[in-house]
Amino acid sequence: MTADDRTSRLRLGAFTLDCADNTLSDGVRSTRLPLRLAELLRRLAAEPGQVVRRETLIDDVWARRQVNDEVLSRAIADLRQALGDDARAPRYIETLPKIGYRWVADVADADAGAVADDDGEAAARDAAVSIAPAGRPGRRHWALLAASLVVLAAAGWLATRPSPGERGGELSAASAVVDPLSLANLARARPFTSGPGQARRPRFSPDGRWVIYARVDAEGSHLRLRAVDGTEDRVLVESTDSDAGCGVVSPDGGTLAWLRHSATGCELVHRPLLGGPVRSLARCDAGAAGCPDWSPDGRQLLLDGADGLREIAFPGGEARRLSLPDADQRDLMPRYSPDAAQIVFWRGDSDGRRLWRMARDGSQPAPMDAQAHMGFGHAFSAAGDLLVADDRFGQRALSRLSMHSGEALLLGGSGARHPDIAGDGGIVFEVAHYDANLWRIDLGERQRAPRRLTDSSRYDSQPAYSPDSQWLAFASNRDGREGIYLMPAQGGEARKLPLDPALRWTSPAWSPDGARLLLLRYDDAGVRMCLHELGRAHTHCPDSLGGRFHAGFFLDAETVGAIDVDAQAPVLWRLSLVGAPARTVDAAGSVARCRATAQWLVCQQPGQAALWVQDRRSGVQRHLPTGDGDQRPGNWDLAGDAIHIALAAPDAGEPGLYRIGLADDARERLHDWLPTAIGAALAVAPDQSALIMVRTDGFASDLMYVPPPGE
Repeated sequence: MTADDRTSRLRLGAFTLDCADNTLSDGVRSTRLPLRLAELLRRLAAEPGQVVRRETLIDDVWARRQVNDEVLSRAIADLRQALGDDARAPRYIETLPKIGYRWVADVADADAGAVADDDGEAAARDAAVSIAPAGRPGRRHWALLAASLVVLAAAGWLATRPSPGERGGELSAASAVVDPLSLANLARARPFTSGPGQARRPRFSPDGRWVIYARVDAEGSHLRLRAVDGTEDRVLVESTDSDAGCGVVSPDGGTLAWLRHSATGCELVHRPLLGGPVRSLARCDAGAAGCPDWSPDGRQLLLDGADGLREIAFPGGEARRLSLPDADQRDLMPRYSPDAAQIVFWRGDSDGRRLWRMARDGSQPAPMDAQAHMGFGHAFSAAGDLLVADDRFGQRALSRLSMHSGEALLLGGSGARHPDIAGDGGIVFEVAHYDANLWRIDLGERQRAPRRLTDSSRYDSQPAYSPDSQWLAFASNRDGREGIYLMPAQGGEARKLPLDPALRWTSPAWSPDGARLLLLRYDDAGVRMCLHELGRAHTHCPDSLGGRFHAGFFLDAETVGAIDVDAQAPVLWRLSLVGAPARTVDAAGSVARCRATAQWLVCQQPGQAALWVQDRRSGVQRHLPTGDGDQRPGNWDLAGDAIHIALAAPDAGEPGLYRIGLADDARERLHDWLPTAIGAALAVAPDQSALIMVRTDGFASDLMYVPPPGE
């Protein structure tokens, strides 16, 4: 075999890599890898079981051509996705933090079979050619090592190893596809819709042959019915003077129920599936976040809303209250378990939600998650496990959650929301892409139009001004997992902080001297606050900041304020950075967000149309009315002696951006813009010269479909 004769194939665990065209196949689905990913895969597989250092991989695969560690980390993540691998429980690529990576799966010459040639040296030469990346002269040292390892494997070493089914419960390639909630099965996902507008909130028909979904376009939203084989797609409910939210079909296949939004409010309505008179079943909350869900016997529907969950009898419409969350929480997106004995739903606010479960016998609900995530729906498999769409692994994706152990396994589907599972194991889900950017409003020159500072096509959010008003820190997922970036406050190039790229970093807050940033770090152990020293590029996570405290900010150079999220009611604590005991700020009560200057401490209290204000010099406390009881925690900031706040429903005047003086309560309307993003979406310069607002400039969504196992 010559160097140009690249027709051999590598067996890599359950996959085969065709080195001629870089096609990776598991026997069910084939993926053409980009050249660089294929070279990275061959380089890792060249030394199975051995650690390959990060710098070695960059040298061998990229030859140091304008490449840094972040590029390698992103490539490894893309390669894991192609392999359906999980960094937390690796079957192919193991991470050695700060060192490199190790290939842990079997490696063999797929053309040679399981038995080596008699001429081992010739086999080594052939294998070396098959593994070496094309066009990389000078890399023969690792290619030859790969060849010798392949020959050893072919000579019988692999034959002595236990099969995947015998090793600690690992699934073989064939058995993995039988399980709908497996890495191998989710890897078969394929586009299901690609038309104009947004395809949203899919649900299967009871027989699994059809998907009901909402199509949102310039004319509004209407419900459509699409065959899973793509042969038919037609309108079910036309959009006229109302918008049709997500629809669900009764277990007997005869009735369609959906949420109808109009100028008069929200209704849960129903009709025969393919047409007929529409009848109202119940009123619904205009802000309902989830689809209704039919009970398995078709006698009830679940409905969420601002005041908790309700169970609506069908066809009578009698309602039964199931839950009553705290004032600052909402119960969302409820689903019945397959046996109808339990209901699983999300409870939380715009900053995070946890999955909860409750029995239908009336017992109190209980949380399933220790930490809050950004949850976007879930569905039950026939076996009773959950397919969950949230960001528990660092970015929004699908994971499998055991109802018994609570253990979660990342499956993939980046950007996934609102999954559903058919009785035959077919899966459908929405893939959403948000484009959120930072916009600057010059408060000294209000006649100037707002100016966009970032344009990454990803989610830039959580802006924070430096104390001198010259710099902005913000969080962004533009490189995959969320990281922290710095940029000049007037606009310019954004620089990513050198934080561990394997972790998720959010919520920057500046120290009073501008030398440090307080951050939130997400890892396998949960969430905790850390300090990043900008001058030394050094990050550490003091024990005094503990794992149960979030939403941190500096009270002074030696004290951090933070909210205890594990408490019955979230309360504000003072946490010392120099060893003084932690203590609560009792007068503030239950809080959702706080900010401080040298003179003022201001907190938002859940469900209140007022802010709690303390003059830190005199100790005087009071409540500052805002007139907006539905105020999002991230839609205000404190600067100097004033609050800047976005009000969607003020007591008097038009919605917009307001300045409210803390000394005299004087109110001034500054702008007609409101933030259109979740989380911390507004920051004011300490000198009050400008304001940064997060706006969602673009949103797109389509549906993905995974056929039933075996198809």
